[in-house]
Amino acid sequence: MKTLAIKTIERDFSNQWLLIEVTATKNGAPSMGILLKAGNKRQEIVEEIGRNKGKKLFFFFTGIPVSPEMAFALAMQRLTFTVRQAHHDRFCVVRSP
Repeated sequence: MKTLAIKTIERDFSNQWLLIEVTATKNGAPSMGILLKAGNKRQEIVEEIGRNKGKKLFFFFTGIPVSPEMAFALAMQRLTFTVRQAHHDRFCVVRSP
């Protein structure tokens, strides 16, 4: 596995949960590391932590976290779009996001 700058890994894996083995720090913060796992599902990354005991790990989300209110608003916006599109097509199938 290749050691990369944390900022490089963060840039290459936007809006994902990352688990990185830290190989170097700068001013107390992780600066270099090896990407162990990346993904959209936080729980999968958390499970990977248990398989990497004894390593210096850095676990974080590269996107902008949203509040529960914002998540609800985005879900409602998507649902409204689905209903409008279905109405336009003259049938209505509503699926949860």
